[in-house]
Amino acid sequence: MKIECRCGNFLPDSTDYIPYKASLVADQDRFDLIDAICANVQALFERHGLDAKDGTRLNAEIFHAVAPTLRLYERSQYLCGKCGRLLLERRGEPIFDCYSFKPDDPADSKGALRSKKMSQWRGSLTAHWGAGSLSPLGGSIWWDCGDGESGIEEFSEWEKLELRYHELFALLHGRDVLRGSSLRKDGEWVHTWRPPNTA
Repeated sequence: MKIECRCGNFLPDSTDYIPYKASLVADQDRFDLIDAICANVQALFERHGLDAKDGTRLNAEIFHAVAPTLRLYERSQYLCGKCGRLLLERRGEPIFDCYSFKPDDPADSKGALRSKKMSQWRGSLTAHWGAGSLSPLGGSIWWDCGDGESGIEEFSEWEKLELRYHELFALLHGRDVLRGSSLRKDGEWVHTWRPPNTA
């Protein structure tokens, strides 16, 4: 296969280890990738009759083995929401520095680094009352999921925060766009949820 650049140059893609090609995993998809690796390893253990221990414990062990290794090979990429430039982390720099690439059409680049699942991206819902809250009012709820659906709400009453948390949880869980959810009051867990078989 050959990819044609707008400048007229052809970029062949017919082998492995190509120096001008990279694979991109959106930050939103990173934990789904690790969960998929965990599930595949667990299935391999079960298929060969090996002691897979408790599935959740095995997934957590695989996660803690894979995540740091993955980071050794990754470079961060950022997309400027104002000008559309792609910022790619330079290799081996002791402080963060990056290459900068300007798109042909900045409006067209919006969302270029978002999840491949788009509106079905599974994100998180987090609520804190007291310790850990993002709000000086007493409590806060933060969520980010789907195709850019996010928000932060502040509360001055625990009962209203708890009610709103459960409303959002029911809505987002019903749409299958949550990978995890938690509600804490004064540092204590009141509610946590994760889909089964995730790290």
